[in-house]
Amino acid sequence: TECHGDQPEDWKDNLGYDCHSYESERWCTAQGKPGPGWEAVWGALGDYAGYGGLSAADACCACGGGTRAGSSGGAAATTECHGDQPEDWKDNLGYDCHSYESERWCTAQGKPGPGWEAVWGALGDYAGYGGLSAADACCACGGGTRAGSSGGAAATTECHGDQ
Repeated sequence: TECHGDQPEDWKDNLGYDCHSYESERWCTAQGKPGPGWEAVWGALGDYAGYGGLSAADACCACGGGTRAGSSGGAAATTECHGDQPEDWKDNLGYDCHSYESERWCTAQGKPGPGWEAVWGALGDYAGYGGLSAADACCACGGGTRAGSSGGAAATTECHGDQ
């Protein structure tokens, strides 16, 4: 479907590159895959997800994401988050959503990220108050407050904040 714009318009990856960079450097394809300019040693596009856990494939028209006709946000519709919920969530060791995002301990799909060590077990093993894991509470981990939902990793609509 036709793309109507990058979503969010000011998206940047975790290194500060924007959608224009991904397009001009040919780092991705319109199918959301690494493009001819992408070096295999860099890993997956998703390893560079920006705030809210959005990768270029979620946010950028040139990479198959963005806002598409007949959707509320293209590929990003299932991951766009508008805030952590609760905003002051912490896991059972005292780490907050910002830690999970900056350390890359999770993915926008609620799975362990590139910074997560397998010996630590599952993300859910570190559930905080109310039994919420990072995948439930944090935008960067696929949780948070999403439009049309009460939050959580299972939400399939836009997220408006970590839940």
